[in-house]
Amino acid sequence: MTIDEINKSGFFRDFIEDYAENLIHFRHYNRTRLIFSLCTKEEEYTEATLKLLSKFKKIILKNSKFLDEYAVGMFRDIAMGEFAFDIWYEILSDAYTDIISTLTPISELFDDFLPDFAESFWGIEESKNSIDQNINLHIEKITEEFWNIYGQVKPKCEDLLRIMMKETELIELIKYEIEIKNKNGYWEFDFDDYKEFRKYSIPIKKLFEHAKIIASIHEFSILKDFIKRGKEQPNSPKNNLLSLSQIALKCFYEEKQITRKNCDEIVKLGGHHSGEKLYQYYIRYSSATNRKSVENTKRKTKNKIRLIESVIHLLPKNKNKRAKDELAILKNRYQKEFSL
Repeated sequence: MTIDEINKSGFFRDFIEDYAENLIHFRHYNRTRLIFSLCTKEEEYTEATLKLLSKFKKIILKNSKFLDEYAVGMFRDIAMGEFAFDIWYEILSDAYTDIISTLTPISELFDDFLPDFAESFWGIEESKNSIDQNINLHIEKITEEFWNIYGQVKPKCEDLLRIMMKETELIELIKYEIEIKNKNGYWEFDFDDYKEFRKYSIPIKKLFEHAKIIASIHEFSILKDFIKRGKEQPNSPKNNLLSLSQIALKCFYEEKQITRKNCDEIVKLGGHHSGEKLYQYYIRYSSATNRKSVENTKRKTKNKIRLIESVIHLLPKNKNKRAKDELAILKNRYQKEFSL
């Protein structure tokens, strides 16, 4: 499967969006709330905010290599009040495919390099057998020469074959994700699965970096705004844009139907642009099974619990009973499924 085919499926764009929203609305948001809940004086709020600003500044600088102009553009849009998540998710996914031309760089480079190397090292006739039969025996000599040419990527030589196996596994995982998305109409990313590939795959490592930069710039801007105002805490709900999944679930519990006719109008009110994506989330959470059933992993089920918890706080009192009841059911099922 080529990188163009993967890109056309929306995989990169939606991966960046889903992971960025996971950081913004769960990890960063909960951590920030905890830090500020421990502050009792205005001076402590200010000190905590400055420390968080420093933290996100480091994250932005660390993850913005080759993305400096995009980071500047995001800050400019935020300052002008024109920041749109959907547009920037699209921009960053395009930037990613400009930087990354393949998800299997080691396999492809090795395939290109090995035949010529083997022929010069063993001779034409012998090389035909040696590539298959003696690859492990001569791996050190092959990889030493290989890394002299392709020194920009530096895993250990003994890990070379493992990396190629992992690249194959990665493509198979993405193919599976795309099949599930085409079947259900929405993605079911398990980010822990992809985190396992980061030490073997520079392309996947950079995909996470693209998501981290947009999440960190969002948090940095909220904190910077708090310093200017010096009044409201950065964990105030109105200072955090809701994710598409939160908007969809909130509308469901409030009995506000989202259709293909009104999704574009609703999504703009939430600061997003993809009405179709919002509609897909709404269809997903309109299913009682999708709201109350455990997922195939502990992590994904925890994320669903956190999503419902975050929405309950946004619902009026006369609309939150159903959400609370379904949350209790989900937590009970979670305990039974993953307690052992």
